[in-house]
Amino acid sequence: MKGYQLKAVIKKTKPPMWKRFQIPAGITFAQLSIVLEEILEQDHTDRYEFEFFQGHVHLREWRGKDKATTKYDFDYKCSADTFIDLLFDKEKWFTFRAEDYELEYRVTIEKCLEDMEFDFPVIIKQTEDSQTLKWTELEEQNLNLKKLRTVKYGEPDYRSHTEIVKELEKKVTAGLQGSHEAVSREERNKKSAFTLLNEFAQQFSKMIENKEIDMEKINMLMGQNRESIQEEAPESRYPKVKEQLLYYEKKDLWKMAEELHLLRYKSLTKDDLAEKIKNEILRPSVMKNRMLILQDEDMDAFEEAIRSDCGYYPEEASMKRLEKFFNIGYLVIYRDDYVEVPDEVVKIYQRINTTDFQTLRRKVSWMYECLRITNYFYTVAPVRIVYRIYRKRQGYRVSFDEFLEIFKQVPEERNPCLICGDKIIDKVAFKNDLYLNIERSQEGKEFYIPDPEEVLDYAEHGYPSQDLHYQKLKTFLREKLGIKSDDTEDLMRLIWNVTTWGKSMSFLLDELKDYGAEIPDDVFEQFESIMMDVNNNTRMHIYRGHTPLEIVGSMAPHKDGQQPAVVPMCSMAAGMSKEDASNADDITVALMPNGMSGEAAGAHRKIYPNDPCPCGSGKKYKKCCGRK
Repeated sequence: MKGYQLKAVIKKTKPPMWKRFQIPAGITFAQLSIVLEEILEQDHTDRYEFEFFQGHVHLREWRGKDKATTKYDFDYKCSADTFIDLLFDKEKWFTFRAEDYELEYRVTIEKCLEDMEFDFPVIIKQTEDSQTLKWTELEEQNLNLKKLRTVKYGEPDYRSHTEIVKELEKKVTAGLQGSHEAVSREERNKKSAFTLLNEFAQQFSKMIENKEIDMEKINMLMGQNRESIQEEAPESRYPKVKEQLLYYEKKDLWKMAEELHLLRYKSLTKDDLAEKIKNEILRPSVMKNRMLILQDEDMDAFEEAIRSDCGYYPEEASMKRLEKFFNIGYLVIYRDDYVEVPDEVVKIYQRINTTDFQTLRRKVSWMYECLRITNYFYTVAPVRIVYRIYRKRQGYRVSFDEFLEIFKQVPEERNPCLICGDKIIDKVAFKNDLYLNIERSQEGKEFYIPDPEEVLDYAEHGYPSQDLHYQKLKTFLREKLGIKSDDTEDLMRLIWNVTTWGKSMSFLLDELKDYGAEIPDDVFEQFESIMMDVNNNTRMHIYRGHTPLEIVGSMAPHKDGQQPAVVPMCSMAAGMSKEDASNADDITVALMPNGMSGEAAGAHRKIYPNDPCPCGSGKKYKKCCGRK
């Protein structure tokens, strides 16, 4: 007789409390729930749930179509209609829980038994009693299981937990009825939005692959999926912080643990590590610290998400801001771009959301953006220069001492700079005294002091989005190269990054080619002309934030009355061909103090998914070197 050997461990018990047991195959999950209740010595309840995390499946009692799926990415199967063989033969473990239980169990499917010795559930071994939990003697339990839960095989029994329990209570020696030809019924099952979207994507890909594009069929499929998904729209997807963390790779959880300064985390299981991180980020003091560098617009988007009790589909602008909360673990973004804030996060945020906190956050977040623009324009600058930038914004005219105190409030792991003497220095450039070489290359140049609007523009886009020359370049990329909106933004950041460091046209063309945006010959001259203007109007490190045209304007005219020309990206000279550009040598840039042929300085810095990639591509880290 076929059966299975399982091991049920009570979660969060130290040392772990567990039972190893065998059960006959060919029974339903409704029947299994009764068996588990008796083996685990729990009272009968029809409010139980089986969760197969890897398979994205929930099994519960049928309570109507509207109560079936409770999570966006978990299919629902009716426990009375589904035989255990269906999932036990392909899954490795599941969670068993119930509303009435204080305990939750992780059950490992250790092996399939082709010839099980017993025709009733039997406990093989269990841990010794603990101070808080005592098991019934093994022999006594097995006698009861043999007497009450022997499995007899015949026609399938599709009754619910409640129906079976009522029948069992009438007969002292009543057993269970299994089926050797276990065929699960599917009429009451319901697919999740996640499954529906994946199925649509697979069907659409297959149609494209077979070159069978049928718009009528596509519209029909989209309509079916939309209707199914919208049925769930009013319902919360009940996100949990820990469940979200469990979707991460373990190495990513290690990075989070390091950032949170947790100790001895590498020895933990993934489940325990996720639990530890969850507990840490839900501490009020930690939440305050992690939100300090966020802007008012970010907080507005977050609070809008909180007000949407069941989650919602945000606009693109809001989504970009909400990604910041996703990155620090306080918001869940599903694959269909549906967002929801876990209740446990809402409760803590309501505690910290005071006037004092928001006042401090505004000061610290503005400091953070001033430090970022310091790195963008200078790398190293006198503290007083950054102080001038900070005070330019209305409502932020603080004293110098208060400015220094606000600097200290920027979370260490997110602060891109440090103070050394009377200077604010990029942490990367500080290593090996790289900033000294940068200072020498900038010698004699005045510091450009940006307006607050310009600082915030760079903070939002990573390049000067309001500059007319960059806008013209963006239009070119869209209209002449057919680049999509999201990719265009990445390319704009890439081009700005290449240009601000004074790298050559050949370098830029190689970067664009690697990105998949090679410039066709028939529009190369137009691109070259646009890039000449972009180059001459880009704020550069070597000029301490000034543009080449501003530097030229500040120089004394030649004796013949002609203005001197300064064009760092010298390969952009008018009339240079694409072939000439590809053969040009790269010039020395600030972050490579010994020239392009020299050794580049290296350092470690924490990089977050939406930060610019440190490789210099201009893309977001998650779309470049951080891509999984």
